[in-house]
Amino acid sequence: MAATWLSDNPNRRPLDAARAAEYAAKMKAGTWTERERHETPITVTEGGTLINGQHRLSAVVLAGFPVRLRVAVYRLPQT
Repeated sequence: MAATWLSDNPNRRPLDAARAAEYAAKMKAGTWTERERHETPITVTEGGTLINGQHRLSAVVLAGFPVRLRVAVYRLPQT
């Protein structure tokens, strides 16, 4: 799921590889805290486009195993 959401991120700002690696190391060591896991949700649109969370999702991919994170689905306003 993390890789899928990362692939649909057209307005991505540059990835801070050091930050993603730091998060991945914490995930692998089991020190990724409940607060870090749930404070700010991964945010995607109803169609699956990533809005917020690329560093955390990149860390999940780097860690190589599933990590439970809070996800919020943003409903785009109808025009």
